[in-house]
Amino acid sequence: MNISVSTFSKPLLLGTLALGILVTGCGGGSTVGNSPTPTASPTPSPTPSPTASPASPTPSPTANPAAEGELKVERAVLARSEGTPGPDGQPKLKLAESNVFKRGESVYLILVNVGKFKKGSDGKHQLDMDVEVSNASGKILLSRKNLLKNGGSMVLPDDIAKTPYGNVDTKTTTQAGTYVMNVTIYDKIGNAKVTRSAEFKLE
Repeated sequence: MNISVSTFSKPLLLGTLALGILVTGCGGGSTVGNSPTPTASPTPSPTPSPTASPASPTPSPTANPAAEGELKVERAVLARSEGTPGPDGQPKLKLAESNVFKRGESVYLILVNVGKFKKGSDGKHQLDMDVEVSNASGKILLSRKNLLKNGGSMVLPDDIAKTPYGNVDTKTTTQAGTYVMNVTIYDKIGNAKVTRSAEFKLE
């Protein structure tokens, strides 16, 4: 299993987690069976600004009352790539009409309007992100912590991360079935976090 993290222009950070038949990248490769290839990426604004929720993304609460130590999130939605990334390297995303995807597709979980984040003395916010993928029975197939590291230092307009997201890259050889992706976003200065999950199906 290999993990690579890439930093794009703008304050966009895309972390890629690989969980597939043979994955190569940072640190070599390993055979891990026919499972999806999770990719995680927390960032303040990928392409979409969803206005309507997909027909049935899975557990995606529409509101988060936010207990002490929690960030608020307006909602979580599933999305898919529209193809070639834009000139800034960011994926072009569209809302998924259901939570059913084809094997070989990338599955995105977008958290809409996450905040409010606290600023540090330098006027910047400090974000981090974890992504986890499990199967229908709850067995964790892949877990990646602290994806952003030093790259999570950025300035967020109005202290809100508009559309941070995690994504799972699947292979055509990935086993069909039901999976759950968890995305956790941290405010390292405010010592707060929020987690959202979505179930998706591969066919």
